This record gives sequence, structure tokens and C-alpha cells, in this order.
Amino acid sequence: MAVAPEAVRGGLGRRLMAAAEEWARDQGLRHVTLETGAANTTARRFYAALGYTEEGVRLTRSLDRAVQARLS
Repeated sequence: MAVAPEAVRGGLGRRLMAAAEEWARDQGLRHVTLETGAANTTARRFYAALGYTEEGVRLTRSLDRAVQARLS
């Protein structure tokens, strides 16, 4: 989810999340699971403020040799 820069900290993100959660409840869902990048601390703080908890860490490794060479 993203909001326009001028809408940041105006409550729109909270309202969008509340609407998404209400929709999920109406569908009979009991949980909402989100994904965001580990380095996206702004999003992680936002979701934590809404009561979301971090459950795990996903690790990824590129198998592209050109990428591996740049990382070495």
C-alpha cells in the first residue's frame, strides 16, 4: 500500500487498512498477513503501530552469476 506524498501522516493509510481489515472480516477471515521489505522501516513502524507483529524473516539469494559477482 502507498499513499501520495502529500497524504502521508494524514490518516489515509490507517483508514485504508481499517477498510481492508473490515473487508477481510466480512469475508470470514480471521487474520491479515502483510509483507514489506526488511529495510522499509517506515512501513514496518506503521504496521506495528496498527498492531501487526513480525513473525519471521525471509532470506533470498540471487542465483544470477552476474549479481553474485557484484556482491563478491
